[in-house]
Amino acid sequence: MTIRTHAMTGIVVAGLAALVLSGCAPTPQTYASGSRSHIYSSIEELKQDASASITGKVTSQEVTRDQYGKTITLSSFEIASIEDLPLDDGAGSKNLVTGGTVTIRQLGSPTDTQPVSPILKVEESYLLFVNPSGLEGSDATQYFITGNTAGYYEKSDSGRGDDQYVKVGDEGDSLPETLSPK
Repeated sequence: MTIRTHAMTGIVVAGLAALVLSGCAPTPQTYASGSRSHIYSSIEELKQDASASITGKVTSQEVTRDQYGKTITLSSFEIASIEDLPLDDGAGSKNLVTGGTVTIRQLGSPTDTQPVSPILKVEESYLLFVNPSGLEGSDATQYFITGNTAGYYEKSDSGRGDDQYVKVGDEGDSLPETLSPK
């Protein structure tokens, strides 16, 4: 064999090895991104930006894509209690009824490896500060969580029987770690 033949054989072997090993590559990670326009310094400030605070439980979810192709999660949220907040002019919480169900819209999906914020979980209970989506058509009845993780508290399993909710995320807000609804 000549040097040229050895070189060609080496290139072919390297190419085949790369093809074989590419099948062992990890699955690509999925993620979503977003930004916050405001960091909250108090719970009162958060309440000023929300239409209502609601407590309740996620009963089901659907992962879909919006008109721009972004993955979104739509969670059916059964409302246990509602507190209208200062921003509400009557229109902000018109679809919110104690005992009713509202759709909470979040960017990303439960399977994202790097979600914008934690996605609500089915059968879990939450205290959420929400606003109407401001979208058109059937999406107009959906709500989003005010301030991304700022308005997002998960019910604590303290074992004491009281309604304590624990802060889910930390994006730099100065908010209480736990809340008890009125």
